[in-house]
Amino acid sequence: MTSSKQKSALTPEVLSRRWNIGLELAKWTLQVTMQKGVRTVLHPLTRRYWTRQSHLRFPTICFKVYTDTMFSSVTSICQYKCAQVFTTNTAYSRIYPLQSKQHAPDVLMKWIQDVGVMSDLVYDGSKEQGGGKHWREIERRHHIQRHVTEPHSQWQNRDDGEIRETKKSVRHRLQASRAPKRHWCFCTEWVSAVRRLTALRGGVSQSSNYVPRCIKFIQKHFLSNSSGIAGFPSGMSK
Repeated sequence: MTSSKQKSALTPEVLSRRWNIGLELAKWTLQVTMQKGVRTVLHPLTRRYWTRQSHLRFPTICFKVYTDTMFSSVTSICQYKCAQVFTTNTAYSRIYPLQSKQHAPDVLMKWIQDVGVMSDLVYDGSKEQGGGKHWREIERRHHIQRHVTEPHSQWQNRDDGEIRETKKSVRHRLQASRAPKRHWCFCTEWVSAVRRLTALRGGVSQSSNYVPRCIKFIQKHFLSNSSGIAGFPSGMSK
């Protein structure tokens, strides 16, 4: 059963009666607004149907999200060779390690499931981030407005600064904890979580103030582990 081409059951007459407004005003209202939230069935409802409307299944983020791929010269212990970095114009970020850059569309869907559907997505013109069929299908399905940066214009993507600061923090934490370089995938996620949960200037938490449905507490192992990396023994050597 499909209703992708079905005409909306909400008519100007029904809207006029429900809202107690004039018929002409009801017609104009239906022309300039969307009725995606209206769910109808032809027969008595006996089961819950799956909906294609993203805002009914995932939270909506009403600001730009920037993304780019971060590469590592060392293959991690989990066989990760790169990571996809997402950040917003409010400095909220998440990092997803990848075994190959071809898996970038998978983590785009993971971001949508973890955080929500962004209104705008900014990235460069690389093949894995915009040229792939799977990536474009996700953008089309969730009505994401794409913005491709100009060549050799790194300042147009805020994710480049996030990658630079993340790499700097990862190098510092690996050296301080004496952890092997092959554990960079764990350290990268830990650094991203710490940056995400750290309050901005003025005492405002990035996670609790700017992004919906985010964890508003710091997990215990972020504070109790003396090595600074979740799951790493403090005495680990290279």
